[in-house]
Amino acid sequence: MVGPGSAGVLQQLLLSLCGDGDEVIHASPCFDAYPLLIAIAGARCLPVPLTELGDHDLPEILARVTPPHASRHTVLPAQSHGGAVCRTPICADFSQIFPGT
Repeated sequence: MVGPGSAGVLQQLLLSLCGDGDEVIHASPCFDAYPLLIAIAGARCLPVPLTELGDHDLPEILARVTPPHASRHTVLPAQSHGGAVCRTPICADFSQIFPGT
């Protein structure tokens, strides 16, 4: 996808994938635009606090994913809102919920 920066791309994705009553799971704290873009799309934020070490809490994120969550989106932060997450743990964790990922 080509867009006017990460916030513009995220906005287009959220507007395409989310609507009234949908929920978006994200780490917290997060980039300031996330809650605004989620609200513009008509969805509701489900923030997951970072761990004490400042990392994404993948087990807690996975615990909040339920069958109605039709899509998944993982943001690897460029800012200091959590450590980098390597692809292998994410794929291993998501495969518990989304077989074949």
